[in-house]
Amino acid sequence: MQFDGFVWQSFTTSIDGLNQLQGLGVGTDYSVGNPVSMVINNALFAAKNTPEGGTGDLRLTLNKQTQANTLSLLYQSNWVGKAEIGLVGNDDFAFRVSADGSQFKTALLLEQSSAKAIFPNGIEAASINDGPLNGFRNVIINGNFSIAQRANNSSASNTPSAIDRWYYFGGQADVSRQNMPTGELGNFPVVRHFARFDVQTKTTWQAFCQRIENVRVFSNMAATISFFVRAATATNLHIYCFQNFGIGGDAQITLQPLLNYPISTSWQKLSHTFQIPDISGKTIGQNSYLLLALYANTSTAVQDGNIDFANVQFEPGPISSEFEVRPTAIEQQLCYRYYRKMDIHVSANTSQLATMNMRSTPSIAGGGTGFSPIGTNAQSLIAAQTTAGVQSLELNAEI
Repeated sequence: MQFDGFVWQSFTTSIDGLNQLQGLGVGTDYSVGNPVSMVINNALFAAKNTPEGGTGDLRLTLNKQTQANTLSLLYQSNWVGKAEIGLVGNDDFAFRVSADGSQFKTALLLEQSSAKAIFPNGIEAASINDGPLNGFRNVIINGNFSIAQRANNSSASNTPSAIDRWYYFGGQADVSRQNMPTGELGNFPVVRHFARFDVQTKTTWQAFCQRIENVRVFSNMAATISFFVRAATATNLHIYCFQNFGIGGDAQITLQPLLNYPISTSWQKLSHTFQIPDISGKTIGQNSYLLLALYANTSTAVQDGNIDFANVQFEPGPISSEFEVRPTAIEQQLCYRYYRKMDIHVSANTSQLATMNMRSTPSIAGGGTGFSPIGTNAQSLIAAQTTAGVQSLELNAEI
């Protein structure tokens, strides 16, 4: 028996009263926000052993209602959140850290569908982060705008821009490669250039694009685009991705875009994940590609407004990683597959062989009087001319 302050009652009755409690406080009072509250120094959970009628196992089950909800453990220091592990807004298991308790960065993500371990902010291990595979996750060629064979700037409209592998579609614009001032993007050491396009003819859309060879790229998987961006005047940006099945192939597919993302006059990093459709059963023709397009909403922006891009990366998986830098010599060779300038010396009334290794048989511009390409394919060029001399050629095998 026990006395509750008013009447004596059975102890069994009191134990039964522990069911359907509104809250429980140990060493403190519970609250509505924290219905189970404890102020303790140690806690023990032990498995019930088989001699006691148990199994010897101990499993603590935590459950959330839907995929979009959060199920996590939050670690605080002086009541400020510093680390969190769990299912945060999705069903991938995340390890996140924070310096201020409000902005969290994911250090490790365990993808539930593939069981892959993803390190969104890199990993400090030379054999992994700086190994021979570094720099080849990014399918964008010249994403740091280091190669500009045609010129440092051009006035482009629906044509390749001055910067290798990049196109500009829409109204008239000046596209240029600019030098990045040291330290402008913080301590990131590899940002040497950025691309700027200056809108000259204002239309309802202006797009900075790259065609990624072969529509099979990223088929039936998640892929993430990331880049730095700023604008002379605050505006909105749209990110589109298209599967183009080439000449004689199936109709182009437009993926779900990111629309009306606000960009300001300061550099900011933007990322978006696309779910790339499966191409099984599709007819793929010649010159198929995956098109990535960054659309500026110039219907609300002033004419002659600059929009700047830096470190564009398109990689497999749902998380954007740090921009991967390839050696300039390798980046240049990747660009040469699609376009290159070449000086070739041909003696009078003879032929000269030049090795190219391009994507396809290129169109040829340049060459003086008496110059004639007498045999051309994707791998080589055989040229002849009536008078000896050096000819400057432009070879174009763009998609």
